[in-house]
Amino acid sequence: MNFQYPYALLLLIPVWIWAFIYYKNKIYLKKWKFVFQEEEKALFPNLKT
Repeated sequence: MNFQYPYALLLLIPVWIWAFIYYKNKIYLKKWKFVFQEEEKALFPNLKT
């Protein structure tokens, strides 16, 4: 059990990296959503968001 525990943490590293990038991008998109809202309506007038 002592030999398997560090390998389990190594396998969780990509999950933590993905979660951090996903959470950071989610805040970034929410922050700039109102900026590009008019441009999205101009480029995609038929798109129902």
